[in-house]
Amino acid sequence: YSILKGDFYGTTGLTENLAADLSIAFREQGDGTGTERVRGIDIGFEEYQNLRTKVLWTPGEDTDLVLTGQWVESKEWYGQACQAGSVCISPYSPNFADVSLNFSVPARAHSALGALHATHNFGPVSLVSISSYQRTKSDYPVDSDFSGVTFQHIGRIQTTETYSQEFQLQSTYESPFQWVLGAFYW
Repeated sequence: YSILKGDFYGTTGLTENLAADLSIAFREQGDGTGTERVRGIDIGFEEYQNLRTKVLWTPGEDTDLVLTGQWVESKEWYGQACQAGSVCISPYSPNFADVSLNFSVPARAHSALGALHATHNFGPVSLVSISSYQRTKSDYPVDSDFSGVTFQHIGRIQTTETYSQEFQLQSTYESPFQWVLGAFYW
């Protein structure tokens, strides 16, 4: 299906107490798995891009801060097929990936995430704070009449935002008794 795919990961120390990593992944598919039969074009392919990075800062021997950022975008060109036994305006196709649409707008989604993970060791106990925020937006168009006629289209756009905060007070690994006390908000 003429797929071009790539992945990269790298990490390095920036200073004595600062390090970072970077991860990149992408996929692009040139040929579809089926045919959009109304116009005879390829359909049934997808592409995505993913970028993630983390930065570790150790301001002192008892404190670690990890800042994470991630961005993801995806597109998919699919549709509903008229399968055997279905009642459809368009004729049945034996290829399960063939569809009957009169538009080829991809389903799209993109997401951004940021998080901060902080740990401080107070001797026999450690305090951990994990904060995060994520925003995702998706747009999913549907041609639900299975035909080449503009009769019934549904467009669903959804945006979600998620915030979370977690605190943990926990024993260190040297403690003879391991325990965690925490609170989580989402």
